Amino acid sequence: MKSYIQLYSLRTIIENNMDHVFKSLKSFGFDGVELAGFYGLSASKLKNILDSYQLEVVSTHESMTRLTEHIGQVIEDYKILGTKNIVIPYTEMKDKASYEKMLPQIRKAVDSLTKAGYKVFYHNHANEFQAFDNLYVIEHLLKDIPEIRLEFDIYWATFAKVDAISFLEKYKDRIDLIHAKDMIITDNGPHFESVGKGVINYSEVYSIMKSGWIVENDKPLNDPLANVEDSIKFIKELVGGKNESRSFNGSF
Repeated sequence: MKSYIQLYSLRTIIENNMDHVFKSLKSFGFDGVELAGFYGLSASKLKNILDSYQLEVVSTHESMTRLTEHIGQVIEDYKILGTKNIVIPYTEMKDKASYEKMLPQIRKAVDSLTKAGYKVFYHNHANEFQAFDNLYVIEHLLKDIPEIRLEFDIYWATFAKVDAISFLEKYKDRIDLIHAKDMIITDNGPHFESVGKGVINYSEVYSIMKSGWIVENDKPLNDPLANVEDSIKFIKELVGGKNESRSFNGSF
């Protein structure tokens, strides 16, 4: 199974240490990256750097502003980068009113990118797991735009107190990518942790989803590179049958 890293996890160190970061990621065993911006570089320059470390671009997070106002440039950039997977990383959809306001913009972006040969994903946080008319916001989106895929963030679904494993099983045919990060419960509530060190059952995740894993940690507690190294080490051992992770009882 190929493993990828969302570079947002390394945003505090990457711009001033790009070569060190990419060299480290390759040595850890990552096959590629998911982008969250170009770090002031052109698409061609960034592509050349990634190619020099044999890191592919599996997907990219792209702002709604660029997707609605600069769609032509988006398409050209991703032709250069060599990925067909474009992810909408965040919106504030949380109820019927906010959903109906955002839906036309998302639909327009999906239509344009689909016609150009791209696959469009939506990345969830916790807010899309609020419900109206007997469905979560994210379920309405999947129903109303059949072409859209889901990049399923397991941490944020768990944070929303959703049974993430059941949701993954139910919608696995619409999910090609997952964000893999773990959750620890602190005195101040849930917090991000490297995969395998928290309460999310990644053994069950792997039983359903055996491709498209993208490691991410929104706010690492320790050194960001050490954190993602711990994550991929656990994942490789899990794939090799050497690891099992704990299950979450849904309370925090």
